[in-house]
Amino acid sequence: MTVTAVFLLCFRVEKKINNVTYELGDTVSVAPSSYITGQEWSVNLAKVDTSLLDESKVGEYTIYIRHAWQEFECHVTIEDTTPPELEVIKDTVYLALGDSYNADKFVESVSDNGQIKKLTVDDKSSVSFSAIGDYEIIVGAEDNSGNTSVKRVWVTVDTPPSITGIKPIYTSLNEPFDPALGVNASDEVDGDVTEGMRKKARVIGYTRILRRCIRREEVQTPEGKALYDICEKNLFALLDEVDTLLPE
Repeated sequence: MTVTAVFLLCFRVEKKINNVTYELGDTVSVAPSSYITGQEWSVNLAKVDTSLLDESKVGEYTIYIRHAWQEFECHVTIEDTTPPELEVIKDTVYLALGDSYNADKFVESVSDNGQIKKLTVDDKSSVSFSAIGDYEIIVGAEDNSGNTSVKRVWVTVDTPPSITGIKPIYTSLNEPFDPALGVNASDEVDGDVTEGMRKKARVIGYTRILRRCIRREEVQTPEGKALYDICEKNLFALLDEVDTLLPE
């Protein structure tokens, strides 16, 4: 056998696989040794062409392995069998009687290698309740490949309180104050819930009100005129904005 024949015999490579499957989000190999066999030094001379491949989408693709005069095809399948990562609110959620709530109200975070197709609550896009009580609801996430994740959330349905006695708050920046001073709350089912409202108002109102103190005005006080930071958002708006419901 001639030297040339020996060289060509050692130089030649062969196809290893015809088809390969990857999970969406994984990196498709561009190493020639994944697709062809032969002398290592010769295999490493090959080039893998993935120009027709889109790793970000589920589908069927063809890649090409070129080695001197030889060319091989390998069919690549990218599939998505991984369900979305779904995190829901772990604490009990208070909901208003008769109001409708979208599924995303109960979701803290959701992610997927592909795209989220829809969020559901009890297999619907939204949920409402016609009776006061405690309920367990099922929150779900589905991606474009039909993979699903479900989590349970516990909710308490109650009637929202009526809040009275709200008035503008004048305070200096960073000076402590009681956002619920003079404010009362009552509920047609639970009765007087002022104390519960005051506990929540101190937590919810204080930090949000300080963030809204964005204007200074001269205000007449018993001691004379003084500059005060004006809080433009009142307590009622804060309570309403966060859907606050007060347990008995």
